[in-house]
Amino acid sequence: MSGIGPKIKKVHIKVGSLFTIQGTSTQEYCIFNAVSSNHPAYLTSHQWIAGIHYDTEIQVGNILEIDDGRKMLVVSLTPDVFKNAVTEYKGGLIETNKIIQIKRAERTRDVLTGVYDTVWNIIASDVDAVAIDSGAGRIASEKVFGMIVEHDLTLFVASEHGVKLKDRITIGTDNYEIIEKSGFQTGGVDL
Repeated sequence: MSGIGPKIKKVHIKVGSLFTIQGTSTQEYCIFNAVSSNHPAYLTSHQWIAGIHYDTEIQVGNILEIDDGRKMLVVSLTPDVFKNAVTEYKGGLIETNKIIQIKRAERTRDVLTGVYDTVWNIIASDVDAVAIDSGAGRIASEKVFGMIVEHDLTLFVASEHGVKLKDRITIGTDNYEIIEKSGFQTGGVDL
């Protein structure tokens, strides 16, 4: 390839952080920069832009396992172009903070009794994800005998896991139902 892409790649190798694309043996280098934002606290302190070399194998939705032990979900990948050639990619990354399990209901009916039973099948286990409780402690409604506290859990997970509405997400001992999927998803990442 002509252009400056190979030169920038040499800089990444010399001063960047080594990572492995989860589920593969592919190792590459990139340079991380923190992002300042007014998003929820977790995103503000765990969101990164990475300079990634021009011939990367990274795709949106990949988990990058950084050599320092962190894992990051790739949520965007945008090429920088100079003289009609990609010089590097800018990757939007969020550091994962949860390991989840995804379950899906299957209803069966007993032939003899006619009684329906619901079984929760595990669709995926040990999935690295980003979970943000953006509505923690907000009071949804008050009653004479108490109050209902609302929690808005936003989950970022690779699309390859095929999360659907009504699926259950288990985080530790907590169990959540997927009640809404964002219309602003990017290819490769569900939220």
